Amino acid sequence: GMRLVLKSVALSIGAMVNVSAVLLMFFIVFGILGVQVFAGRFYRCSDPDVEFRYQCEGSYYDAVTGDVTARTWSNSHLNFDNLF
Repeated sequence: GMRLVLKSVALSIGAMVNVSAVLLMFFIVFGILGVQVFAGRFYRCSDPDVEFRYQCEGSYYDAVTGDVTARTWSNSHLNFDNLF
């Protein structure tokens, strides 16, 4: 029962390491490609009506909160600026 399961898992560890190494190489290759193509492209202004950085100055009326808010140029939390 359980002995056979543990023996099978122990014997398959080598194959799982090989598959994991191949997957890691694919992730690294596509991660490098994503950094090359998308690095710095996810910066946005806090004002949704503003598209370019030079326009993202001053303040704007936020209709959701009803407050006047300063515009800020910031990067998305999930971005392709690095592999981490």
